[in-house]
Amino acid sequence: MDRIEDANADIGRLEREARLRQTQQSHQAQLIQATDEMITELEELNVKGSDRVPAVLRRRAEAVLSTVPPGEEPLEVRYRVDAMMEVLYRAQELLFRQRPGGQRLPLPSPERIPA
Repeated sequence: MDRIEDANADIGRLEREARLRQTQQSHQAQLIQATDEMITELEELNVKGSDRVPAVLRRRAEAVLSTVPPGEEPLEVRYRVDAMMEVLYRAQELLFRQRPGGQRLPLPSPERIPA
């Protein structure tokens, strides 16, 4: 009977681990999608010649960046469109590196772009 109980315990543990992995992968996918959407908005602002990130977009970026797993340097919200795009691209790179089977390329040191 102990073997059956052990097997059931193992099955339960594996199911919990699978649910946790699925939840984490879903969360990462949502973060990647959110950064994609913000990058698209920033590209549109850039094409229109706008240099500043609107406050509503900065708040959204701050909410997303606060949930991205930390890298070597903190991801901070920027006020300039090009600088904010760089931060979001860096966040995406960190997210992709965290994915199972994701590329584990070393991140280059970010250029110093004034906020």
